[in-house]
Amino acid sequence: MGILKQHLPLIVAIAFAVISSISVYSYLGNRESVSIAKVVPSNPVLPVVVAKQDLAIGTKLTRDLVTTQNWPKEIVNDRYFRNAGQVVGRILRTGVTAEEPLTSSKLLEEGATLSTLIPKDMRAITVSIRRSQHLEKILGRGCLVDVIAVPGEGKSMRQTKVIAKAVRVLAVQSSDAKDAEKYSDTMEVTLIGTTTDANLIVYSMSHGGIELSVRNESEKALGTNVSMI
Repeated sequence: MGILKQHLPLIVAIAFAVISSISVYSYLGNRESVSIAKVVPSNPVLPVVVAKQDLAIGTKLTRDLVTTQNWPKEIVNDRYFRNAGQVVGRILRTGVTAEEPLTSSKLLEEGATLSTLIPKDMRAITVSIRRSQHLEKILGRGCLVDVIAVPGEGKSMRQTKVIAKAVRVLAVQSSDAKDAEKYSDTMEVTLIGTTTDANLIVYSMSHGGIELSVRNESEKALGTNVSMI
């Protein structure tokens, strides 16, 4: 007990020194954290014009159809638009989904119309076909299809035949929900083919109907095929 009393001042001094060291370390650590937080900048962003909703090919853009979102600066390049005024009045050359950025490759040139997408000496024609969920999943812009003439009622199925091969699809438009009662079983597909293709398709639609058969891209037919636009 006497020894403890003898060394008590030393023990108190050591304890005080330890507590002081811990306090100083904690204080310095907190200051360092604050300094780091102030030095590290937030990730820089830039405004990018995006679609407010799903938009179909051929849509003429208005201010109520587009908005802007902040995107990481490092991925924004010259293809993106920074304000809505740059795209208003332009026409979509491809369909876009809600919140998808509108880039220059998705818009026609200023003043251009969809007819500029039709290659020289080719024709665009829209056909109505039976709606199929399975077909909708694989049929899209750029697909190659064979056009099959389906005979009208009372005619032999032996008259069914391919009237145009490797015709390119320009656009696919499913039935509008508001017209579902009238058109729920059909979908419209715009095709690009030769004048002969167009004439045969119109004739077949007036004497029966049309069906489309999707073909593999590697099986391009000569003569009627056109490149993707």
